Amino acid sequence: MMNSIIISNTCVGQGIIKQKNLYPYNNPFIGSLIPNDNDYIKLVNNFNNYLDMNPILGNPKEDSLFAKQNKCKYYVHKDIKTPYPVIYLGDIEIHFIHENNNTECIKKFISRLNRLKEIIKNNEYKIIFTLSFSELINEHNDLKLIINNYFGDNKNNKEIKYFLGSPEYNNGNENYINIEKWYNIELNRDSSHIYDFNDQIFTINLLSKYIE
Repeated sequence: MMNSIIISNTCVGQGIIKQKNLYPYNNPFIGSLIPNDNDYIKLVNNFNNYLDMNPILGNPKEDSLFAKQNKCKYYVHKDIKTPYPVIYLGDIEIHFIHENNNTECIKKFISRLNRLKEIIKNNEYKIIFTLSFSELINEHNDLKLIINNYFGDNKNNKEIKYFLGSPEYNNGNENYINIEKWYNIELNRDSSHIYDFNDQIFTINLLSKYIE
């Protein structure tokens, strides 16, 4: 049986997993937030290397792009309690915004990481990375560069990347999904530093159609 391993930089991945009833959780990034877009891009393009690193509990960086733009090292939202656990895989900073116990969080992370490694070892899997224009956490001077870096030079037939984006940034990749209503959209952010037009239910439902 083929295992679909869905990775995202936000809770979108968990939403797809719930919608498709893909249990038990088969990767450690479920329900997490990777608040620096370039961290997520590094993870996506060097996935197996990062899986070999030991997860370590730590504090969020005060000088990251996210912290500087957000004006807070934690994700600020009325439904999120801080401080929440933060885990590092090498230099990748992962915020577990729905967790409140460091010990339980790292325990679940290691358990799901080991489950993922076993699936990869058995070779019956497909890793599906998702990223949406609406889920970019940081402000960027060159959005086309970010998108190109995300797609990278992927030659691994076990991995597939999807990007939901505005037509004006389409780089010609076959897995760039045009969202017409986002064309030339206002890039204002709310008090949580998330785009005003972000709609996770819309994103989850649309991406679910592309994922077997």
